[in-house]
Amino acid sequence: MSFTYLVISKISYMTNNFDIYREFVKEMFTEDDDEYEKYRLHLFNKLHEEGSASTPRRTIYRDREAGHERLVKEYFAENPVYTPETFRRRFRMGRHVFLRC
Repeated sequence: MSFTYLVISKISYMTNNFDIYREFVKEMFTEDDDEYEKYRLHLFNKLHEEGSASTPRRTIYRDREAGHERLVKEYFAENPVYTPETFRRRFRMGRHVFLRC
């Protein structure tokens, strides 16, 4: 059984279940359309609340500028810290090709 088939069957299953649920809710509130609309609005607001973050994420200072300077110094100095083999392994090209770009 292929991965694509599994994904398509899962989506189909979820869609069918959602359709069944939607029909159930409609039948439940057919007598009063206002109640149905209130319920839909309630579900929408609840989903929106769950999806939004209540507190902002904490940022971590990583001093990226200093890290960049350190990499440039260690790889491109007159006497680099790392060997040409290490440079090739990290950047997947020789130093002379990298500098040409």
